[in-house]
Amino acid sequence: MRKLIFLIIIFFAVTNFAQFRRISLLEEATNASCSPCAAANPELQKFISTNFGGVISVRYHASWPGYDPMYEHNTTENSNRISYYGISGVPGYAMNGVSKGVPGSAVSLQNEMLIDNENGSPIWITVSGALNSTNYDVNVQIISTSAISSNNLKLRVAIIERRIEYATAPGSNGEKEFNDVFRKMLPSTNGEVIQLDENDTLDFSFSAEISRDWNLDDIAVIAWIQDDNTKQVFQSNINLPTFIINTDGTNAEILTENQTVTQSFQIINNNLDSLNIRILPEIELAEGWDFSLLADGINTDSIKTILQPGDTLLFNTELTTNENPGNGTINLIAQNLDDEYLYSYSAYYFGILPKGNILLIDADGGENYETYFKTALDSSNVEFTNLDRAFLSTLSTQLSEYDFDAVFWNSGWGFPAITQSDLDFLTPYLDNGGNLFISGQDIGWDIFDASGSSNFVNAQNFYKNYLGSTYVNDNSGVYSMIGIAGDPISDGLSFSIRSLYSRYPEEIRVYGSNSTGFIKYTNTSKYGGIRNETENYKTIYLGIGLELVSTTQAQINLIKKSLVWFDVLDGIPIEEEPLVPTKFYVSQNYPNPFFLKNEKNSNISSGTNVDYFLPSNGLVILKIYDVTGKEITTLMNNNQDFGYHTFHFSESSLNLAAGVYFYQLRFNNFVESKKMILIK
Repeated sequence: MRKLIFLIIIFFAVTNFAQFRRISLLEEATNASCSPCAAANPELQKFISTNFGGVISVRYHASWPGYDPMYEHNTTENSNRISYYGISGVPGYAMNGVSKGVPGSAVSLQNEMLIDNENGSPIWITVSGALNSTNYDVNVQIISTSAISSNNLKLRVAIIERRIEYATAPGSNGEKEFNDVFRKMLPSTNGEVIQLDENDTLDFSFSAEISRDWNLDDIAVIAWIQDDNTKQVFQSNINLPTFIINTDGTNAEILTENQTVTQSFQIINNNLDSLNIRILPEIELAEGWDFSLLADGINTDSIKTILQPGDTLLFNTELTTNENPGNGTINLIAQNLDDEYLYSYSAYYFGILPKGNILLIDADGGENYETYFKTALDSSNVEFTNLDRAFLSTLSTQLSEYDFDAVFWNSGWGFPAITQSDLDFLTPYLDNGGNLFISGQDIGWDIFDASGSSNFVNAQNFYKNYLGSTYVNDNSGVYSMIGIAGDPISDGLSFSIRSLYSRYPEEIRVYGSNSTGFIKYTNTSKYGGIRNETENYKTIYLGIGLELVSTTQAQINLIKKSLVWFDVLDGIPIEEEPLVPTKFYVSQNYPNPFFLKNEKNSNISSGTNVDYFLPSNGLVILKIYDVTGKEITTLMNNNQDFGYHTFHFSESSLNLAAGVYFYQLRFNNFVESKKMILIK
């Protein structure tokens, strides 16, 4: 009977969508002694654990740059799979067989997955695994609706351990938790040669000797179909229940004042077992905007249900704007409550009501370095629209209608430095008279190094022709910069390069006759910044992130002088123009509702954040109250500097029962209170 139910579910999926639901495969090369791996892996794990069912992963451990016991467990097969993709630096990843370089933010990875999964797959894979005495037995069934034209098609099967935790870090990068750790390939890394014809059903069985190092309670099996000629992965699956959230609506759009956007969603259980699902919305809204999660037309904070095999859950959301510009980010997280690690699938919606004539692109890989740009732009008294780079490709056509005076691009230390989607927006924008300020560490390295995630010809041409720059070295070895006398941007500037993260200040030089080096590394002839001016556009490129400029005042001066050079501001000398104070501001907490991490749940975003802006230095007090007005705790009582700040409410700072609370922020004579909802 269970087999009949499964076949009915598969038939429904095929006849309604012409293809099977595609599950992307992400393969990562990492190492327990690699510092950039420790920096990138939390975002990667956030992506995997909140998009499970749309993507599954295998993490191979490399022999370099230092000791890694997970590599030592299976040196040959780890090395074989890493070299299969030609990965020469860690972290590095491949999505569906395409090597991509360093993984970026969870949002950008999610966009990549959605694009790859959009058209489905002509293949469905069913995987099962079971202990059999001293062996682990695996069964794989492959169903195809159309033939795959390849003379080198392979079935590959990997045994992984879902999570390995060490009491102390096994390598030198501080990581103690490792997910989806590769253990063994079946039958080998060479794979099983197969041929898939139209309406084929193929069955395979494999067996592996159990290693004493494996935690048998945490073993999972992943299977995928791969063309060794192109490395393309057509389909993958895992021996665990998976699902996705379907919607026919767009995931990003530009909104108008007082607009209501309604979207419909569905979850189909095409597994053999029931799904115990809870849907939680993570919400970040502009001031005064409203959001509703609707189940059967009833507004609710969350949805909890059990879906039997073949069942479908339907629900809706509503977002309403007002006259306030800003954005609404809605992330619907459907957790599998029966999964030990509460893996989930997420569907997001992003709506924006633009503000001002400046566009700020956040491309820092999930960090908050855009706050440094916000402070500088606010101090320059210009209005701006802040947009995550992940939504740029979807909104590119609509954004081109706004004719922004300048684009400020915050790369931080994020990867990829540039994508083809970025160029599809930036190139016509500049050709039509735009201005671009871009700053970040390792932009040149990522574009010109063979292992970089932006190593493609169009990116290299943009770097040279539009940024007017030649990449020299990924580390100048000098940690301060000084302006050039008479330069319209850097004259009078000097600052050190602080160490928010490992510093690799790029050495660059001019390319072509239109570009000029505008700032140097102190006491050297090495340039750290290039400005380029043509008949159509102007660009400014800084080889470090703005966040590494040591003082707030230097950051402000750099941005303000750039605005003057772009002809966005008049030419009043910066030193004679006082900073324009911005009013005290406190954001709605995000996500809201939120939950706190416990020993079982460590995957989706725990806690909540509050952004606030201080127009001057002063005493800041943050308190929590319950619905009766009783003070619960004081979380902060200290002096802080002018500018943007973010406070994170974590499990270590809050010990609260589920319910409604109010947070109150006091600054000098200002007081602001807002409601937040805690779910457990």
